Amino acid sequence: MFDKLGKFEASKWYVVIAVWIVVVILAAPFTSLFFNSVSNQITISIPGSTAQQAQEITSKYFHIGGASSASALLFIQGNTSAYSTFFANFTKYGNASISDFFTIEKGILNSSFYKGINGTRSLEFALQNISNSEVKIEGKLNSAYTNLTNGLESLEKLNESIPVIEGKFVNLSSVIYNTSDKVEQIHQEGEKLNTSFTYLKGNETLINSTATKLNLLEFGTVAEFLEVWGKAFNQTHDLTVSNGIAFKEIYYKLNGTASVYFRNFDLLWNSSYKGGNPEYVASGLIPKATNETFYGTKEYGLSYSLATEFSLQNFQNSTLIQQFTANYVNQTFHVPLEIAQALLFESPLNVTIHVIQEKSGLPSSVVEEALTDDNFTGIATQIIEEKANSSAIPFINEVYKDLNSSPSQFAVNYLSKVANVSPSLIERVMTSNSTQLIQYLASQASNKNGIPSWVYVSLIENDNVQNLTSYLVSTHLTKLSGILEKSNITPKGLAEELAQGVNAEELASQLVANSFLNSSPTISVNTTILQDYLFQGVKDNISPEKLALMSISSGKFPVQPIERLRDQLYNGSYLLVIIGGNVTYKETQQIQQYVESHMPSFTGKVYLTGGKPVSHVIGGIGSSAFAIAIPVGIALAIILTGVYFRSIVAAFVPLTVYMAAYVAASDLIYAVVIKILGITVDFLTPSQVLLLALGLGTDYVVFMASRYIEEREKGLDKKESVIEMVKWGGKAVTITAFVVALSFLFIYVYNVPFFSDTAIAEMLAVLVIWVASITLFPSVLAAVGDKLFFPRKIVEKKEKEVKGKYSKAGVKAGIVIGLVAISAVLAIGTPLTFNILGLLPPSKQLKG
Repeated sequence: MFDKLGKFEASKWYVVIAVWIVVVILAAPFTSLFFNSVSNQITISIPGSTAQQAQEITSKYFHIGGASSASALLFIQGNTSAYSTFFANFTKYGNASISDFFTIEKGILNSSFYKGINGTRSLEFALQNISNSEVKIEGKLNSAYTNLTNGLESLEKLNESIPVIEGKFVNLSSVIYNTSDKVEQIHQEGEKLNTSFTYLKGNETLINSTATKLNLLEFGTVAEFLEVWGKAFNQTHDLTVSNGIAFKEIYYKLNGTASVYFRNFDLLWNSSYKGGNPEYVASGLIPKATNETFYGTKEYGLSYSLATEFSLQNFQNSTLIQQFTANYVNQTFHVPLEIAQALLFESPLNVTIHVIQEKSGLPSSVVEEALTDDNFTGIATQIIEEKANSSAIPFINEVYKDLNSSPSQFAVNYLSKVANVSPSLIERVMTSNSTQLIQYLASQASNKNGIPSWVYVSLIENDNVQNLTSYLVSTHLTKLSGILEKSNITPKGLAEELAQGVNAEELASQLVANSFLNSSPTISVNTTILQDYLFQGVKDNISPEKLALMSISSGKFPVQPIERLRDQLYNGSYLLVIIGGNVTYKETQQIQQYVESHMPSFTGKVYLTGGKPVSHVIGGIGSSAFAIAIPVGIALAIILTGVYFRSIVAAFVPLTVYMAAYVAASDLIYAVVIKILGITVDFLTPSQVLLLALGLGTDYVVFMASRYIEEREKGLDKKESVIEMVKWGGKAVTITAFVVALSFLFIYVYNVPFFSDTAIAEMLAVLVIWVASITLFPSVLAAVGDKLFFPRKIVEKKEKEVKGKYSKAGVKAGIVIGLVAISAVLAIGTPLTFNILGLLPPSKQLKG
């Protein structure tokens, strides 16, 4: 493969160079995308990393496991209790969300006071209602007694109405059935008529269409012939010539029956017309031509009738054609002319409705319904309702709905609807005694109101309103059993306290405050303080928000997180302020300044730290180091290459390959690593890729160039030296490049901390450098040749000189191996760490 590649590059070097020029031109505008996608964040997944240390610090002192996910943190060292109100209200700054112990405590207090104040007011209102309910309940029981006794009397009256309703049902159902039989007869007759009319309608439509077409054939063809013949005769004044011209122009436009008809007409015309009015003569010939053309066919009768009924002046009149069609159908099918005419313009169904309406005298809407619907009893009911009084219509409808019921069952159903009672009640009235009816009415009232039925039975039989009122009041108190249990008060005890005239506000505050006990395992409650705040809030109409600020400013917290959770955010020496949201480092500085400006007499210290501040410091240091490392690396590569080859031009050749490879690699890394794989590129990656491209590019170019010089010194020409260089040097460079690339791939696959995110980018950079080294550099060398090593001159050496060179190369190799060994020993003794904070210069962000 490398032998063919070398031959191609030695002979077609300009193609390879052109391809690389195009790649560089296309890739150069997008190189900045790689740099702009760099992140200065430090992953917490790396043991010993900056973020890992910050996580451990916040966990140790504040017990907050998620603090590291905030945009920034303010560590305030010192007593901040004097500024508790400020921090409680400090929840937002620009796009940032702010949280600390006091904002959380304010939220807890707001929620607790809101719930407590509303609960106290609701409970106070409920207690007052319970106190006043005895009077209302007594009145309701008296009303219930009246309603139940009246209901009993109504049921007895219903029982008397049943025989009357049964007799009316029998009479009306008989009328409905008789009328239904007549409607069914109309339906059957209508179906037959509609079928016949549908058949006639189809034939009439066909006849009308055929008549129109035949008129055009018989008269339209002749009219067109006369028009052409007239023009020809006016020009020639010769009958024979005019006949020939008109015949040719018309005949060749026609086909089928039309051509036969026209030929018959033309023969008659030639033999008949000798002068005079041509239209008159032609009108007389049309029936003859029609007879000769259609005689013996199924269209003969229709076509001949048309030929005798119409003329050249009216053959296109649609109204006359419709009249002709109706007359033709009347004579042919023996249908009344009125029906034939109606079918031309109306549907068969409408004509059928009209015929039956005239015969029966029923409204058209009823006839139409009888024809289109087989619900004959429903139509019969409709006919009866139209003749009945409006007051009787509801009863007729009910009879129609229950036609299949027995008279007694209909009476039960009808009376249940009219009296708005259940059918079972009416049936019960028919079979029950007075005691059973009382129990039934009590059961119905119980189901409706939720009060036990025995209360209503006792009410009807004994009229003991006062005793029942006392019982019902106690049932209302059971709804408060949950809140009463936390205060160790029974419903009976509460009823007794209310009867003694206890203050409803004070009692409600006490009950609600006690209800907060054990409401949450993370909240501690001081019921005494909470009761005082709730009573004061209800009494003086103080809002929950104002009560919360009063509590925070006084330092008396009736509801707060338990001690273990409270110490996570605040103690006497530290306060942690968490800054969340999408904010910039400058905005976090403004937040710090804003906090400090609201603590004028604070003697402690405020530290700004977290993700954004630390990333800002790292980003600045990374940019500075990047600006120094790359120029130094490039300068060293130029100097060392120039010294090695003893050439000014050759010193800059690796730089050319490096620049081309880096431009292409930047776009490739951005597309594959950032966009396709979605890997976040850290701030070290660009410098690593640049230095890797510079080092490997220089190494591969020097190696390949050395092979070229070696082949030239053996006596090979420029082209053969390039081929040998690619053939042998290319193999060596390929093996080296792939070993390095696979190493980076293994680092990515095995998820080596910190290095995995950069491994794919570096692997791609190695592959691009390799491609540039075995394609771009050999092509440049093939184009320039020995001039690339100016001012050095490459001359052929004898075998002894070459051997001496190898002996010197061995000495050089020994020196290099020795230097590498010394460097390896020093590297092993150098401590390694992921603690980037330990490498940063001192700052407030680092201390935070």
